Amino acid sequence: MKSISHILLAITVLFGAQTTSHAAEKSSLVRYEGRIAGVVCAACSASVKEALMSIKGVKDVRISISDDGSVPRLEITSTSPELTRAAAMKALGDSASHFQIQALEKVSSK
Repeated sequence: MKSISHILLAITVLFGAQTTSHAAEKSSLVRYEGRIAGVVCAACSASVKEALMSIKGVKDVRISISDDGSVPRLEITSTSPELTRAAAMKALGDSASHFQIQALEKVSSK
């Protein structure tokens, strides 16, 4: 019986640590918004997302292509409070000749 209570205690501690760790990570997320020219289809969007996800700290990338032909909207969620447009352009590598991040600004910290 003693070993079962030790196992239950270990599970409780482990679960609590994971929940705390996840909450701490979630609370330190920073959201950036901008515009990215050149993204006209799902394949373009996937290529840009893959490149931007390679930046250390980036957790999510969303690109919204509008029906009215305006420049697509870019949203990046990251743990880095210092993500720059230059770093994002560098991550695009050779694709930077096709896609141009026109703006990227920090809009909130969670």
